[in-house]
Amino acid sequence: MLKWLQSPRQEEPASRPFRLPQSGYTLTKYGGLWHHFLCYVFRTAPDDEWEEWTETGVWFTSDQRKSICRMRELLRFDSDDRIDDFTEPEERDAELTEELMGFCLMVVKQDLQCEKVYRSPLMHFLAVMGIDAAAGTLRGAFAYTPTLAAALWINRLLMLEVAVSLKGWRGLKIPAKEDISSIKDRVDRVRRKYLCLSSYTPTSSILSQLAMGRKLNKAYGRPPNIYWADKDTIVYRGMPIPLAKLQLLA
Repeated sequence: MLKWLQSPRQEEPASRPFRLPQSGYTLTKYGGLWHHFLCYVFRTAPDDEWEEWTETGVWFTSDQRKSICRMRELLRFDSDDRIDDFTEPEERDAELTEELMGFCLMVVKQDLQCEKVYRSPLMHFLAVMGIDAAAGTLRGAFAYTPTLAAALWINRLLMLEVAVSLKGWRGLKIPAKEDISSIKDRVDRVRRKYLCLSSYTPTSSILSQLAMGRKLNKAYGRPPNIYWADKDTIVYRGMPIPLAKLQLLA
């Protein structure tokens, strides 16, 4: 089952199953990317659910905007000094968790068949992550493919929860594992619709870009960690460093 979840193809399983990264650092890095994405969402989303325009050009669907506004309300209420006599803190936390999960699923499951790829907030965020601000250029394939791989892993993890949730999400109409008649069939339906190439979802676009990036990595190899940009500047791991700054360390 997990080999099918890992596969980008409709009719062929992967050689290795979907699993946790071997390194705890990698898992932290993957989670950090999604954390940055959510911060990006709250930073760029309009304040009003009826407002489509954003300063940065990020586009959110109507349902996504409503969900963001609802999460902002819950977060604002939790930071308020007023005490709610009718709702326990645990209930508010559960409500916020479910709302956040619902938003994440809306992003991963977004139908891009009739939309431009970068109308997806996730793809817009990944495009921004592909910019090397220090160098003023786009990141090379070797530096950018780990970002795509992290987003792909998180997408698969979220859809695994949709396919086989241990306890289920009643508000999101996601059944618990014990209530699923055929786990194999459910995983197959979910992966075909949202996690494969040609599925017209953000994951499909990520898979295409990742395949191209790995092809470029194979063709050109690993770039050097340090090289000369010009006679007065060296570049170390993508960061330009003027020689004048190095002289100050001497």
